[in-house]
Amino acid sequence: MKVTRIRAAARGFAAIGLLLLGAPVGAGDWKVVPRLSIEETYTDNVRLSARDRSGDFITTVTPGVSVRGKSARVTSSIDYNRQQRFFADQSQFDGGNNQLQAAVDSTLVKNWLFFDVNSRMSQQSIDNRLSFSRLDRGTNGNLNDVTSYELTPRIAHTFG
Repeated sequence: MKVTRIRAAARGFAAIGLLLLGAPVGAGDWKVVPRLSIEETYTDNVRLSARDRSGDFITTVTPGVSVRGKSARVTSSIDYNRQQRFFADQSQFDGGNNQLQAAVDSTLVKNWLFFDVNSRMSQQSIDNRLSFSRLDRGTNGNLNDVTSYELTPRIAHTFG
């Protein structure tokens, strides 16, 4: 069962990589940089519990991509990661999350109408009274995804 999930995740990450490598790029200066990190962590208290202490190894696979670009009408700065965790003994805690920082500024009408988009995706603690650590892998259900969007149309005109 666990091997099947690892293979499915690997196929998904490979598909994303192929799409990024084959993505068409328009005029301007654009840079797409894929990345991949793998982390191994051991914890002696996977449930963050005083009563039910058990250890486990956690493998974290994090593929990501950075897109930086500047053309005549669009400037972008996008960083995306998919963080996937695999627990060696306690696979019920396997899971993942998305992380995004994106800013795209565009000129719709030269020297007059602009449209900016900003977005963030991360995780935050649901209840500060529950246990939490920097290495918390969501085993106690105390993390929730948070996504924010900011859409800003602007009109700017220079007289002179």
